[in-house]
Amino acid sequence: MQQVPPRLDPVAQEEVNVLAAKIAVLQERKQALTNEAFHVQYSILTLQSRIAQINNETLPIARLPSDVLAIIFEESRCLLNQWPGPRRPLPIEVQLSHVCSRWRQVALSTPSLWTAIRIPILHKETAVRSYFQRCKQCPLDIHIGP
Repeated sequence: MQQVPPRLDPVAQEEVNVLAAKIAVLQERKQALTNEAFHVQYSILTLQSRIAQINNETLPIARLPSDVLAIIFEESRCLLNQWPGPRRPLPIEVQLSHVCSRWRQVALSTPSLWTAIRIPILHKETAVRSYFQRCKQCPLDIHIGP
């Protein structure tokens, strides 16, 4: 036979109800504070990003015209066009496109950077498709190696 838990007396039941209501209010407040903390953190990151962008724009390399930067990228790709080592870093063209938004724009708009596909380094289909799109009409070199 199952025992039914004893019913609370009216005074105890009223206290439980009051405590449950306080818990609900505090949980709502906690959620609101969590949301606000998220928005504050997002604002901080946005402002920090803008500070970094302003600082980057004052560097001497930022004054180089995009076509000169593209030539430098092409030369660095030729100079650093080695098979990646045991840690398998990203290809130089990908690394260049990850430095800042301007470098990404220049790298992505320089088709000659995207003409060498190394397998198995870029064995993912999405990476190969990206190279096909980015090389535009430039001839492709596909290297299959270790």
